[in-house]
Amino acid sequence: MTDSQENEARLQELAWAIETSVGQFKLILARCNYAKLRDRLIARLQEICEVEIRVLHLKPSERTLHKAIQEEFGDNIQALMITGLETLRDLPQMLTSANQVREEFRRSFAFPIVLWVNDEIYQQFSQLAPDLESWATTNIFTISSDELTEFIQQTATELFANSFNITLELCTEIKSAWQELQNTAELFTLNTQANCQFLRGLVAYIEQYLDTAITYYQQSLAFWQTSNNLERQGQILSQITICYYAKARKLDQPNPPTPFPTREGGEEELPSPRRRGAGGEVKADMIPQIQNYLDQSINAFESAQRPDLIANSLEQFGIILRYLKNWQQLKNLAERALQIHQAENNKIKIAQDYNYLAAVALAQANWQPAQELAQTALDILANYSDVTTTNYALRQELLFNIAQAQQHLKKYQIAINNLAAARAIGITNNDPEIYLKILDDLRELFLQQKQYLPAFDTKLEIRSIEQQFGLRAFIGAGRLEAAKQAGTPNITPLKLENKDSIAPEIAASGRQLDIEQLIERIGRPDYKLIVIHGQSGVGKSSLVNAGLVPALKNKAIGYRDNLPVVMRGYSNWVRELVRLMGEARGAGEWGSRGAGE
Repeated sequence: MTDSQENEARLQELAWAIETSVGQFKLILARCNYAKLRDRLIARLQEICEVEIRVLHLKPSERTLHKAIQEEFGDNIQALMITGLETLRDLPQMLTSANQVREEFRRSFAFPIVLWVNDEIYQQFSQLAPDLESWATTNIFTISSDELTEFIQQTATELFANSFNITLELCTEIKSAWQELQNTAELFTLNTQANCQFLRGLVAYIEQYLDTAITYYQQSLAFWQTSNNLERQGQILSQITICYYAKARKLDQPNPPTPFPTREGGEEELPSPRRRGAGGEVKADMIPQIQNYLDQSINAFESAQRPDLIANSLEQFGIILRYLKNWQQLKNLAERALQIHQAENNKIKIAQDYNYLAAVALAQANWQPAQELAQTALDILANYSDVTTTNYALRQELLFNIAQAQQHLKKYQIAINNLAAARAIGITNNDPEIYLKILDDLRELFLQQKQYLPAFDTKLEIRSIEQQFGLRAFIGAGRLEAAKQAGTPNITPLKLENKDSIAPEIAASGRQLDIEQLIERIGRPDYKLIVIHGQSGVGKSSLVNAGLVPALKNKAIGYRDNLPVVMRGYSNWVRELVRLMGEARGAGEWGSRGAGE
C-alpha cells in the first residue's frame, strides 16, 4: 500500500471516530509534519465526513486552549479541528495549563476535538500534558517520496525567490524532511540534495550554528558551481557572507554581566559593556573573509547580468559594508540600486538607498549633504502609508542621521527635536543599539544646553535599557525592569517576538520564591486583594516590574489569561487604568487579571 493509500485509510478511520463521538468529548491527535499535506488532509476529511467539522486556527498570542475554543465557538458545534500549535509563542505554557484543567475540557466541550500536531509538538504534548494525552487516540499521516521531493524543491525555490523569508514552522518542516531523506537518499537527484543542504544551512543559521551553516552552504554551493547557476551561486555566497558577519558580531558582544554589590556610601560606576571592544585578532582575521565572500557574491550577480539582485541585496550588503567601513563600495552600490528602485518606483527601497548614501556622507564628514539625503528619504517615508516595523526602524535611523548632521552644523535645538522624535519611536527589532545611541546623543546635547534635569532623566533611561538587555549589571538604588533578550543587527530573516522575562537579579537575590507565591495567591479565589509592603528601597517596585509582571505575561492561571497593568498615578485612577489597559490590549497582552502598585 502506498503512502497516499495509507493516508486515505487513516482519514476514513478518523472520519468514523468523529461521527461516532458526536455529543461527547473525545480528543484525537492527528500527527502530520507538513502544513501543505495537513491542509489537503483536512479538506479531504471535510469531504468524506458526514459531520460538519469546524476548524480553529490558533493565533500566535493564544495562551490557553480552553479559552481559545470557548471564545471562538462556544458550545454550538458538532466537531472541531485545531491547527496552529506550531505557531504559538509559548506552546509549553499552553500545554501545561491545558493539562492542569483537563477536566474542564470534558465538562465544557461535548464534541470531538482533533488536534493537528507535528512530531516535535507531539513529544512536548507527551511530556507537558501527559494526563490529557492519555485520553487521546493518535492517527499518523506520512508523506510520500514524491511529495517529499516536491516539498524540498518548492521550498528552496520559494526561499531563493523571496529573500529567504522563513518561519519557525517551516524550519521544523525542513528538519523533518531531512530526517525522512535519510531513509530514501538514493532516490534523490544531486539538485534535490543541493537544495536540501541549502535549506539545512538556512535553518542552522537561524539557530545560530554559524559554522554548521557555512558548511551546509558550501556543500550546496559546490553543486551550483558545477551546474554554472550564477544566480544561485550569488545568493548562497551572500548567505555565507552574512554568516561570517554574524560570527564577527558575536565577538563584539560582551559577556552577560553579573549583579555587582553597591559600595557603601554611593553608587559604584562601572563602564557600560556596550562601550567596550571585543574580538581581538580573531575578529580581525574574519574581516577579510567577509569582504571576500561579499565581493564573490556581487561578481556572481554581475556575471549573471542581474543588477536587480544586487540592488535588492543592498539592505543586507549595506549593513555589512557599514560594519566594514567600506564607504566607497557602499556609495557605489547605493547609487546603482537607487537607479533600479526608482525605475521600479519602490518607495521603501528608494528611502533605504538614500539612507545609505546619507550614512556615507556622515562618515566622510559631509554634513550638509548628509542632512539633505536623510531628509529626502524621510520625506519619501512621510508619503508612504504602509506602516511596518521596518518602516519605523528606518524612520528612526533617518531622524538620528539628520540629528547627527545638525549637531555638526551647530543646529542644536533642531537636533534635539529630531532626537526626541527618534526616541519616541522606541526600541525596534528587539535591538537597543541605535536607541541607546540616540539617548547618548540626546543626553550630551541636553548637557551642552545646560538642560540638566532632562539630561539626568535620559541617563536613568540609558541605564534602565542597559539593565533590561543585559548590557549592564544592576548597581545601586533603582527600579529593576523586566529582562529582554537583545537582538543583534545580523539581518536574520526570521523575526521572533522578544518576550519580557524575569530579570536575573530577581533570582540572584532569592526573590523567585516570592514571585511563585504571589502567582499562587493570585490564582486563588479567596485572595481578592494582595498587598506588598515594606520599607522604602527594599525592592517592592522591582519585585513587581521585573518579576511579577513578566511572569504573569508569560503564564496563564488555569484556563484564564492575565493582563498585568502597573499603575503609579492615582489622581484619576479610572482614566489611567482605561488608558493602560488600552495600551496593553493594543500590544497583544490581553487577558483577565490585572496588577497594581
